[in-house]
Amino acid sequence: MAQHSTIGNAPNLSSLKDTLVNPLNSLNLGPTTFEGGGDAHFFEESIHPSAVKTYLSSSNNTGSSSTLSISATASLLKGMKWLLAMMSKGRDVSSFFSDVVKLVSCPNMEIKKMTYMYLVEYADYSPQCRELALLSINSFQRGLADAEQLIRALALRVLTCIQIKDIFQIQVLAVRKCIQDSSPYVRKCAANAIAKLHHFCRSGGASGEGTSTQQKELLQLLENLLNNEVSTMVLSSAMTTFVEICPNELALLHRSYRKLCHLLTDMDEWGQIVTMDVLLRYCRVNFINPGDGSAEKIDAARRRLRQQPGAESKTVQAEKPSESMPTTLSMTANTAPVAKARKKRVVRKGFYSDDEDESEYEDDYTFVEDCPQPT
Repeated sequence: MAQHSTIGNAPNLSSLKDTLVNPLNSLNLGPTTFEGGGDAHFFEESIHPSAVKTYLSSSNNTGSSSTLSISATASLLKGMKWLLAMMSKGRDVSSFFSDVVKLVSCPNMEIKKMTYMYLVEYADYSPQCRELALLSINSFQRGLADAEQLIRALALRVLTCIQIKDIFQIQVLAVRKCIQDSSPYVRKCAANAIAKLHHFCRSGGASGEGTSTQQKELLQLLENLLNNEVSTMVLSSAMTTFVEICPNELALLHRSYRKLCHLLTDMDEWGQIVTMDVLLRYCRVNFINPGDGSAEKIDAARRRLRQQPGAESKTVQAEKPSESMPTTLSMTANTAPVAKARKKRVVRKGFYSDDEDESEYEDDYTFVEDCPQPT
């Protein structure tokens, strides 16, 4: 009877499997959220775009902007999941930009992440999308101070995707702030953002009298990042940015050269390839050539010199004491007999050990006073 009661209280295996396959089912967002046991049905084009617009506009029907009802959250998740699925298939869903950009300040974290993923793709897609993103720039700046590191990184990516020269200084300030962020992932995105802004300047998008000044400012940010950064993930992106925007400015690596050599083995594979290529060019430019030949030729010449017949005899003569100079023992032999004694010397094994090694001895020569002096 006890065995039957234990089996009767066991959890349903089918529901447990659905929870493991799709963790979002455990959020209990309502009966219409994830019908079909997974998110694969979002890749099907059975949902009409008008229905997606209805899902995305469900946030306007709520009374408060700080909270969302369960049904509204479920509808927004369905709409955003369908948009991301169509993006992954290469479909053009830029017509939903005006509906998605309003969700930047959504209180739900999952919806906010998917919103920024969409905006990263379409923030600079067309002039209309660019203007709508420009109207939401204050929301992107607030996203830079979000508690979630992924939101801060996505907000920076969206902000630096907008190629409008009027907000270039705002973008530089955002990069400067994210370089000092506590999260290595945010600093990595800041390193990639330097490359995007530099290409924007070089292509003439930020045309004006201060274009060269702006490029120098970006190079200064990159140099500070290389000098002060210790995370290999960030350094890999910084070296990639260096190769893209200023591959010949090797003087920027003077202070960070030894650090890059030390952390090279901890970088990822692609970062190692880029860094080794840069360090090789740095060595060829800044290090002195050791000689006309290679190291093998230098070693072969030294071996030939040691194998010469007269080289060994000269070495032995140099090490052998001269016969004209009397040794210490011969001088003392004419004055007093010497008794050779073995004296024990105590040697500490190390500063961290209390053990002593008494196996070493040294010779101690002492005079025997009671022996008669030679005449």
